[in-house]
Amino acid sequence: MEAKQPVREPTDDPSLEVASEQLPASRRSRHHSLVSFLRDSKTNDSSGSARIPSVSWLRGAHWAPVSFFICVVIPALAFILYFVAIAAPQYVVESRFVVRTADVAASSTDAISSAVSALSSSLSFSPAAQNSYIVAQYIKSRAAVDDLEKLLNLREIFRRPEADFWTRLKEDATSEELVDYWKNMVRAYVDGPSTIVTVEVKAFRGDDALNLSKAILTLSERLVNQISERARRDVMRSSEEEVRRADSIARASLQELQIARNTEGILDPTKTAVETSKLLMQIVTEKIRLEAELHVAQQAMDKNSPSVRQLSSRTEILDRQIASLKSSLAGPTAVDRNVAASLRRFEELEVKRVLAEKLLTFAEDGLERARLRAERQNLYFMVFVTPKSPDEPTKPLRLTYSILLPIACFVIWGMFALIWAAIEDHNF
Repeated sequence: MEAKQPVREPTDDPSLEVASEQLPASRRSRHHSLVSFLRDSKTNDSSGSARIPSVSWLRGAHWAPVSFFICVVIPALAFILYFVAIAAPQYVVESRFVVRTADVAASSTDAISSAVSALSSSLSFSPAAQNSYIVAQYIKSRAAVDDLEKLLNLREIFRRPEADFWTRLKEDATSEELVDYWKNMVRAYVDGPSTIVTVEVKAFRGDDALNLSKAILTLSERLVNQISERARRDVMRSSEEEVRRADSIARASLQELQIARNTEGILDPTKTAVETSKLLMQIVTEKIRLEAELHVAQQAMDKNSPSVRQLSSRTEILDRQIASLKSSLAGPTAVDRNVAASLRRFEELEVKRVLAEKLLTFAEDGLERARLRAERQNLYFMVFVTPKSPDEPTKPLRLTYSILLPIACFVIWGMFALIWAAIEDHNF
């Protein structure tokens, strides 16, 4: 089978005959067009005709001026016309504030009194960066828009007759569109190192901008107070619950002790035992004396004599009294009514009472420490640049935008033109 010979383009100049198979497929058609162009040029030169051949790769040779006019000239004229003759003046009101926390340097954590004195003598302020960012994000949020609508008519403010067609709020704007519009009219940012929050409000009237700025500061301060109060409640809630629990335990222990006193009929079993022991010792001493007299009487008199019988009777009475006092103090009989059993029960109740009182004291100390800790977490809203009514509008920057926007259009057009030229050059 014979090998296929490469196809050659017929031309008058043999040097232009190039095998098309040696070129990439993407360039074969352009190669054929170039060869045809050269052949037609020679034919026209010999015949004297001035006909210019139509070649596909020459199409679009005049795209640059047209695209420049469409992409640069027309937008530049539109921008200049808008900012010079149409754009509505906007008044800007600026305010600055900072959110601070109170730092308390207590010299002793064990004594509450020293902590209280330190609270009054060592109070300073430190920046609260996180809370500053929270306030800045709140100002640009829908929550702020909803709160502001309760104070001011935002839709009426942003639809003033002074506004132009481009910057005026739509008449039937939804809540989401109002929030987006609000973000364009309000700028709130936080300076990182100092945590200072700067708020810039734009409006079509100076009074509207001033009122909006004051309302924003009012709502921001309310938000800071809410955050501070919430942190304070969270810190003290557990301590207050512990104090209430300890107080209920102490009250219950006192109630049990009162019931025991009423049941036993004694106020203090320890004192009762001491008094009973003293009385017992007196009776025992008296018995010893009587036994001595009885022994002497029995040696000197008859056992049936009145004196001996009297001494014997008195001795028996003292024995019964001693037995009764001993049983009232302690012993196997009448266990539930003797002093030893009452003392044991009272001691248990007294231990519970003492523990409950100590627990209550610790809980109250913890509450005081929690209060001091909550004081350290208090947030303070400080405005050091108050909003003032503007004398003249400062936005938009007509000259700046009239220059920068046409330059931006030219740069963008130039970038795409260079990219297109590079693509054309690569294809050729």
